[in-house]
Order: sequence, then C-alpha cells, then structure tokens
Amino acid sequence: MPQLAIYLDEETAHQLDEAAERAGESRSAWVRAAILARLHEHFPESFFAVLGTWEDSRAPEQILRELRAGADQPERPELT
Repeated sequence: MPQLAIYLDEETAHQLDEAAERAGESRSAWVRAAILARLHEHFPESFFAVLGTWEDSRAPEQILRELRAGADQPERPELT
C-alpha cells in the first residue's frame, strides 16, 4: 500500500487527533476516509441544470454551507 507523509502545524495535528479519537479511528484511517469523501464529493449533472432557477438573497456558498451543516432552511415563498 502506498504511503504519504504530510506536515501539519501543531494546531491542525491536535484537531486531527481529536477528530480521529471521536471517530474511534487512527490518524491514518481518519485521513484516508476524509480523502475518499473529498474525492467522491461531486454533484450530478442534473444539479447544474437548476442553477440560477431559484430566488434567494443568500450567496450560493452560504446556502451550501448551511445545507452541509444541516441548518434549517427558511420558508420560501411559493413561485407562481
């Protein structure tokens, strides 16, 4: 299995250790899962077909952050 060495500052290493401990995984297992999740993070082509078809005062980045965080979405007026 290929190996990868990375250099982390102390704070990032500390956060990695805490996240791995919470997940009950080793550093390597946690990083491997994070890399796999990022590599497979994509939207289907049908997602892009609807871009720009809704009205919202928030920036797209803010909407995505809120969706990923599981934030409740405000009520939207019904389009007629």
